[in-house]
Amino acid sequence: MNRRTLPESVVGMNRTFTVHFSEPKADDRAEIEQFIRTVFFQAYGAKISHFMPRLMSLRDLEGKLFAACGLRDATHERLFLETYTDQPIEQLLSARVGIPVPRKDIIEIGNFSVAEMGMARLLNGAIFDQLHATSKHWAVFTGVQLLRNALIKSDITPEFLCDVDKQRLPLEEQADWGSYYEQKPQVMAIERSESITEKKMQPALIAALARQCAQQPDVLALVGEKHTFSYGELGRAIEQISALLHTFPAHTLGLALDNSALWAVLDLAGLASHKVIIPLPFFFSAEQIAHSILDAGITSILTDQPAGYEQILSASGIETEAVCTHIIGGREITELRLANIPTKVLPEGTVKVTYTSGTTGHPKGVCLSANALYQVAESLRIATHAKPGDQHVSVLPFATLLENLAGIYVPLLAGATCHLQPLATVGLSGSSGLDVQKMLGALIKRDATSTILTPQLLHALIAALEAGHPKPAHLRFVAIGGATVSERLLLRAEALKLPVFEGYGLSECASVVALNTESAHRIGSVGRPLPHNRLKFAADGEILVAGSTLLGYIGDEPVKAGDYWPTGDIGFLDDEGYLHLSGRKKNIFITSFGRNVSPEWVERELTLYPAIAQAAVFGEGRPWNTAVIVPRGTTPEGMAAVNLAIAETNRLLPDYAQVKCWLPANAPFLPQNGQLTANGRLKRDAIWAQYASE
Repeated sequence: MNRRTLPESVVGMNRTFTVHFSEPKADDRAEIEQFIRTVFFQAYGAKISHFMPRLMSLRDLEGKLFAACGLRDATHERLFLETYTDQPIEQLLSARVGIPVPRKDIIEIGNFSVAEMGMARLLNGAIFDQLHATSKHWAVFTGVQLLRNALIKSDITPEFLCDVDKQRLPLEEQADWGSYYEQKPQVMAIERSESITEKKMQPALIAALARQCAQQPDVLALVGEKHTFSYGELGRAIEQISALLHTFPAHTLGLALDNSALWAVLDLAGLASHKVIIPLPFFFSAEQIAHSILDAGITSILTDQPAGYEQILSASGIETEAVCTHIIGGREITELRLANIPTKVLPEGTVKVTYTSGTTGHPKGVCLSANALYQVAESLRIATHAKPGDQHVSVLPFATLLENLAGIYVPLLAGATCHLQPLATVGLSGSSGLDVQKMLGALIKRDATSTILTPQLLHALIAALEAGHPKPAHLRFVAIGGATVSERLLLRAEALKLPVFEGYGLSECASVVALNTESAHRIGSVGRPLPHNRLKFAADGEILVAGSTLLGYIGDEPVKAGDYWPTGDIGFLDDEGYLHLSGRKKNIFITSFGRNVSPEWVERELTLYPAIAQAAVFGEGRPWNTAVIVPRGTTPEGMAAVNLAIAETNRLLPDYAQVKCWLPANAPFLPQNGQLTANGRLKRDAIWAQYASE
């Protein structure tokens, strides 16, 4: 069976548990089966040998197993519990409830096992989530009084279908069940109640945020340029806007706003109302925006730039059915309702689609579950020691998943304050313009304790501080993501006592996979993997990740639960568990002398010099390496400075990695010209196609 919906994380017993699914060949299958065997043996002396085709488990954020059960779809196979019934389950259930129940609406639950008494209620909640996610209306199961009591405590009344007779089992199997049948188990059914389901389906992130709102209603949660929300006001705003979004005919909503407090509220309200939110990056070209709309089946766009979007839609031949104005959070927001957009079937459980640029000009839609987003955010909260009183200042656009997750979700889960100013206010303009003094000013004015930067922004910040600009006094965590960072740049940051921590992630893993932290920091690595992730390595060194992975790409087959995702990055874990990156698998080239070169390594060293803004290095099958360079100055002096920078870099590199010739780029590498991805990675094929003949 392909991967179905991942229900949201379960919050209870003062702990958070994440929900996992395991098919028969999953890596963790043997562990879960052994857990079930142990629970049944300890409770009844039973020796379990048969397991459902699909297992669902609850684990804490450290990966420890606390509960499990099995799932079987009644559509295509006989159920185990039909051993005890005189007629097919759909006939028995239909007679009991007085209405026809199609077999396709039924799922069987079995192998119900919990490590602690309180876990039964949490596992029941996860089962309800699964009913909702798979569009099943009934769950049927064999249960003892203990399970019935747990259901009733959860305000769920099971329907009795029949008593269980042990003698219906094959004679050779009866002894294996120990004292189980002495507990007088019954065949029961529970119906998916919309009111109960909606309560159970509340995403864990929203539930955790609701607790913060109740515990500290007067503490500032969001500080924008025009609007400020305390935690109490934020909770009420999410409820009100969620109710508004429920009235929208659209299920998939495009979010096209500048950074603001309202962006965060709309995003959270979308999650609470079970809409699919699709951030539309400002740095996308008109063609990429149109592609995203049609690719994801976006039927409504919420924007503070209606004129610009109407122009894009018109030029792309996308009809606007209606233009609606909403006053949200005291601010006027335009909803563009689109006509004749083909419906797209997204992987079940999708709550967010983030677009990641591929090797072509068309971005790819990565479908993520609320469970994956929460897993990463909660792991980051713990790893970064985020806490009440922290002041996070966002510099990157929220349309990038890293800032959306680590710049909004993480601080709010910690009870901290998010500062969400328009990008121009914090010094960003266009796709690559930066006013470093504005950025520094925003960090200082807001008493920033944390922020997230790309390597390019870090380089600019370090250069400004080295030139004598004042350093933000309260910074304790500067996370670096988007691309790898030169060790020399990190050492310069260390010399300035700038608390910089490099990490690693990708959209397909719901952003962050590994991160250096205050308590576990090794320059040259991207940190230790976050606790919810499992890593292994292919024979060629490719990093494979299991954990908070994508549900699938739009238009592709769903990704199987528990599968390891091939990241495309080459790396290794050192003896102390720190992850090191060697480069992109597809980018490594082999010179005519047979030496493997990772171009990112050479490019990082080149761009440390002020004379070089960007560099792309090529050398496949050649006796020497060539660089396409974007110089900071095109005067003779600027070109001479580039030559000097290359000579200095070559002095530090082995001969096979040195740059022997270079040519100036006609223009910077940008998302707009198709030569840079949204998160700052070079699109090498596009660059080579333009400059190869030169």
